[in-house]
Amino acid sequence: MPWLPLNLKSFPTLTSAVTGTVFEWNHGPMYNVLLTNSYVRISELGIQWSSLSRLPATKVGGVGWSTSGLSCVPVRDAFCLTPTSPEVSMFPKARVEVVAGGSHALVFGGGTQCNTQTANREFILGSAGYQASLCDLTDSKLDVLLDLDSAEIYWKHRDDPFWWNVLVTMSCLFFFTRVCEHLVMLVQGKRRDFSPSTTVALGTMLLLHRILLWLQVLSEHLVTREEQLLDNILEIYCWGHICLQIATIWSARNSGYQYLRITEDASKSLRITEDASKSLSITEDASKSTASSADISTLGLLLCVQMILTAHLQSSYDNPFLGVLVILFGMRSNLKFLNFMLVYTNCERNSENTEIVLKKLVFLCVDTFTLASILELGVRSGARSAVEQVSTTSGILLAVVLGGAFLHEVIHSK
Repeated sequence: MPWLPLNLKSFPTLTSAVTGTVFEWNHGPMYNVLLTNSYVRISELGIQWSSLSRLPATKVGGVGWSTSGLSCVPVRDAFCLTPTSPEVSMFPKARVEVVAGGSHALVFGGGTQCNTQTANREFILGSAGYQASLCDLTDSKLDVLLDLDSAEIYWKHRDDPFWWNVLVTMSCLFFFTRVCEHLVMLVQGKRRDFSPSTTVALGTMLLLHRILLWLQVLSEHLVTREEQLLDNILEIYCWGHICLQIATIWSARNSGYQYLRITEDASKSLRITEDASKSLSITEDASKSTASSADISTLGLLLCVQMILTAHLQSSYDNPFLGVLVILFGMRSNLKFLNFMLVYTNCERNSENTEIVLKKLVFLCVDTFTLASILELGVRSGARSAVEQVSTTSGILLAVVLGGAFLHEVIHSK
């Protein structure tokens, strides 16, 4: 879903933060958006739309959103007009009026009234209507969604607690430092030891994110089928990863996350050097290590949790962080594929190695499915057209393949 950022100081009209011009609704690019897309969303984060994504079958109707939309028809020099009582003109591009002593509580369900001097609205008498403007987005934290297929408008107030936004921001920074640590050790041919504290932090943020939605402390931030489906897939992946780690540590076994035990004969059959054999095998000491120092890779888990949290902060998976996180996740998946094809499929066959190879194949399939879901559902959300979706996906896949091959060469050349 493309975004157009708003100038949050250009009261009362909606103005582009890039060009500084007032958005025109009856001609030009925004008129084309209203004609060709399935919905348009306006909040203080900007103007968002999509032609490839669809709203859920239950409409918005999530936590915090209005349960039934108001009819909002096209009108000259405004976003749209609700022919109700009181009549509401949404984001007019010219003068914005407000009735002296009036309130829009009956329309948008409360919030701060735009009656301050800084709102730059003209007080008038004798009008029962209301005109929504920029101060509704900034003061009332209004989030407006126009379903263009049914000509209905939905709304909510972005009243998420400040402490939650701070916690999510700090958590994302902390998790990204762990990602960088993983990458550094990965280049060195190592993996970071299992960290109970990091795993608990990841699980806590996932639990809080879901529980606060259920308790209606947070409002639903995703409005399309594609993004809600992707959110569920990533959550299932994360919880499966966490449960697998707990089960692995609990049983004091490293199958599925440790390097494959390669015997001396298997190393010779693979025609790999002695140093490479050491890098691909588990030493006797490592195999006897305790559960607390088990070799568990949590890079994919860290990246998926960050995708979920950044999507919550930005109210969409279409955000500046998605591309970086997807490329890192894809590089790790491609590295797993190369290791599986070059090492695990050629190892000596016995009951222990066969079991590990099958587990590696299952993990590889799960990672591949998750990556494909992110590319299909996440990239579609941010594409302006099908052609842009294909080109963006192709570019990400090229970076994933080249990055994974580079990592494999650097790791195994040491």
